[in-house]
Amino acid sequence: MLTCLTDRILIAPGDWETPTPEMHHL
Repeated sequence: MLTCLTDRILIAPGDWETPTPEMHHL
C-alpha cells in the first residue's frame, strides 16, 4: 500500500492531485 503510494509520488508527483484507482482503494 505505502510502496504503491511512494512509487506513484516518485513516478509522477502531479498524479497526487488526480484520482487514481490506488487512491480510491485507500
